[in-house]
Amino acid sequence: MTRFKAGFFCAAHQVNSMIVRMIVLFCFISLPLSASIASNTKKPLVKILTWWEYLDPETLRSRIEKKCNCRISYDEYYSNTEFLERVVSRGSSYDLIIYADTVYDLFEHQEKIDKNKREMDSLPKATYYPAINKRYSTEKYPPTTRLFGIAHSGFLYNSLLLDIKKGETIEAIFLKSKDKVVLVMDDYAEISKLVDGNPSLERFNNLKKNVKLLPTNRIAHLSKREDFAFAYLWSGEALEAIEQNKNDKLRYLVHNKLSHVSSDLITLRKDSIFSRCVFLELSSRENVSEITRNTFYFSPYGPNCDAREANNLFCKNENEFFNKIDRLNWLERMNKDEAFRIDSTWQLIKRQTWQSLRK
Repeated sequence: MTRFKAGFFCAAHQVNSMIVRMIVLFCFISLPLSASIASNTKKPLVKILTWWEYLDPETLRSRIEKKCNCRISYDEYYSNTEFLERVVSRGSSYDLIIYADTVYDLFEHQEKIDKNKREMDSLPKATYYPAINKRYSTEKYPPTTRLFGIAHSGFLYNSLLLDIKKGETIEAIFLKSKDKVVLVMDDYAEISKLVDGNPSLERFNNLKKNVKLLPTNRIAHLSKREDFAFAYLWSGEALEAIEQNKNDKLRYLVHNKLSHVSSDLITLRKDSIFSRCVFLELSSRENVSEITRNTFYFSPYGPNCDAREANNLFCKNENEFFNKIDRLNWLERMNKDEAFRIDSTWQLIKRQTWQSLRK
């Protein structure tokens, strides 16, 4: 009995000691973790406004957040009109914005940057591909605005239903698409060039009267339809659609007159050591080249591909783009009056188009 009690006491003492050691070990392990979580929530937050499906959250977390010692969040938008609405109503909440160059003059740029102009002028300058660098210099952007991606507009078409020539008029292309689905990008600046700078309601009504017209920036699933004729869109979306469809029916054409080069910009709106770090990292050659390659756009720093990838879909188009870039037309920035006039007409065209489709 006494032996039992003594044995029980020893066993209990060992168990209690083990529990104490486990608790101490758990606390030892948990303290750094808790400190890490607390530390992470205390890190400054850098907020970004960007095009949809542009940024890779894993890259932001694993690379840029770590390097800049901050947290990053981002909101996405789907059209220039939506971007302008957000940047006007909530622009002060964003540290960085990524957007089309055509709307650069259509909103107020952050005053806090102007107060630090001398410091901003000391930001390292990016050096782009020669023809693109020349264009960037001509536009006279401040050091707080850099190029982020390059694209050109063109025609993605169903080669089983029609063929589009590089010199055809837009009227001829629409006539070939009678009773078929036609997609056009939701971008008033691009659409104005499609119709020679005159996106009038009458002109569009004449174009679309014999087709099923859909204004949209998301075309990958619609291009799989059997009655899909063509889409007028950016090169990135076109190449992505061809890649996703995995068939030989889709072709992409850069038109002699109706295609234009455009760029996306990244602008530092609110300056801090954290937002500046994110700005410089996101707009660096390494990150821009990776992002544009993943989204089928072109890097302002020059070709991403090497000779071993000559047969790759993206690389063939990239090679053609940089070989012809000196001869391609750029989409010009708009002033507020011109943009308002064209966008108002375009919004009316869209409403009438969607209403007619519901009938």
